[in-house]
Amino acid sequence: MKLSRFALSLSALLAPYVAIADAEPAEPAGPLTLTGMGDKTIGDILMGYGRLATDGAYFICAAIFIAGAFFYVASVGNDTLQGYGKGMMIGSVVGALVIAGANGIMNTVLYFLQLGPS
Repeated sequence: MKLSRFALSLSALLAPYVAIADAEPAEPAGPLTLTGMGDKTIGDILMGYGRLATDGAYFICAAIFIAGAFFYVASVGNDTLQGYGKGMMIGSVVGALVIAGANGIMNTVLYFLQLGPS
């Protein structure tokens, strides 16, 4: 039962990233267009995977922060667990900031290369 709840939660999380096939057959518009993907190019597909990885990393940071908060609250005087929880919360916030900074740098580089922001 737990596996089916996990699968349902994961599918709800990944639903916006699932590609929906077009009703019309795709006509190749150039050398980088894939057959059966509509008007999506390889660049569009790679940008989608990049967004998926970024959003997944934010989700992992949030999960680590919640686990750290649980350790911090559940420590009840145990300084070791309290330190673990505090470290996890600080680490997850720092990780989210690093991800946001990397995303900003990548958007800037792509803008100047005229590939468009992600």
